[in-house]
Amino acid sequence: MVDIRPYARLHSVAVVRDLIRKWWKLELFLVDGEGVPVAPPGSLAAGVEAPRPMARDNAFCRLVLHAPAGARRCAESLRVTLERVRAAGRAERWLVHECHLGFDVVACALWLSGQVEGLVAVSGLIHEPLSAFGEAQLLRKVREVAPAAGSGTDLERSLRRLPLLSLGEVEQLGDLLQLCAEEIQAHHEEQMRRAPVAGPLLGSSPAMQHLLRQIEQVARSDAAVLIQGEPGTGKERVARAIHAGSGRARGPLVVQPCAVFVGEHGEAMLRQELMGAGSRPGRLQAAAGGTLVLDEAEGLPPRLQQELAQRLADGTVQARLVCLCTVRPEAAERPLVPELLARLPLRLEVPPLRDRLEDIPLLCAQIAREHGAPMPSPAVLERLARHSWPGNVRELVAELLRLRDLGGGATVEGLSDRLRGVALV
Repeated sequence: MVDIRPYARLHSVAVVRDLIRKWWKLELFLVDGEGVPVAPPGSLAAGVEAPRPMARDNAFCRLVLHAPAGARRCAESLRVTLERVRAAGRAERWLVHECHLGFDVVACALWLSGQVEGLVAVSGLIHEPLSAFGEAQLLRKVREVAPAAGSGTDLERSLRRLPLLSLGEVEQLGDLLQLCAEEIQAHHEEQMRRAPVAGPLLGSSPAMQHLLRQIEQVARSDAAVLIQGEPGTGKERVARAIHAGSGRARGPLVVQPCAVFVGEHGEAMLRQELMGAGSRPGRLQAAAGGTLVLDEAEGLPPRLQQELAQRLADGTVQARLVCLCTVRPEAAERPLVPELLARLPLRLEVPPLRDRLEDIPLLCAQIAREHGAPMPSPAVLERLARHSWPGNVRELVAELLRLRDLGGGATVEGLSDRLRGVALV
């Protein structure tokens, strides 16, 4: 299960939370993969209560949540909401669930690492005025779980202050929750992209032995290289190994990300970064005598790819060029223009982890050494060896670092849901 607590502190989440408070006096909160509202790290130590899923002006939610029986029913409502969101999959952007008191819970899925790891939610609102029968039902339900709920006059006065949203406003609220979820998802993906990829060059499997032999051969050449592989396989480490084993090892190794620049303005910025502007040298010049690695080279705009190909043809590039391209299993298109492909005579394919499962014990040992992660037990290793690893070595690193951060050792019980559920037949 992904720890979503740090995401509660994101600036974008705080902005959406403040908007919802200002417009509707409602409280945005995050729910983890087990249906439990979460507090940001450190908030409990600072004496701040864990977030309570309630509207700020909903006295009924406050009364019920401070009664043990009411808190249990609220927790069950959130778990049911999470189950509904998971069952809906990606078919619903967000949904509305009725809690045990009859209030609306508006919730949006947090899709992290390919599965629903929690919710962004708001609760304690109504989308139409309560009828006299509805008011009587609400009062009865509150008194069932919170007998000391106060006088009838106090509760009846609170009925007039219930957060009432029109259907259009509920739609707006759902869109804000989706925006918040997308910001969290983008942040999570960036964190995963930057996560260390340990030991992709370590392995005794036939696929890795073949790659290691290729690296040794390619390092002896000075020709440009294309390295392809799925996300998280360790393409940059392969590039670094080639540089370290080459005659340019004493020269600079310069890595230029390419996929972070988008649009026409981004293309102009990337061109300046790569080629230089005026008297300011670019990455091509900075890598002279060494190796220039273009990470996610498929993100280079076609015009820039063609210009780079022309410079390679003219012999004006004084660095060895290594292009890293992310190959996704579902993608059939060629990632680079023909002119640049023609200037990359050496090709390497980094195997996905699912094709080298026998290397997992060695990789786990290296991750444990490099990051202080626990060494998995035999039962855990058995499950790791049967997982499909869509995130490849990066996913394995993230799983072991998660076990380290939980502090309970590398046991089956500590594994994420997708690994605990791996079939052992």
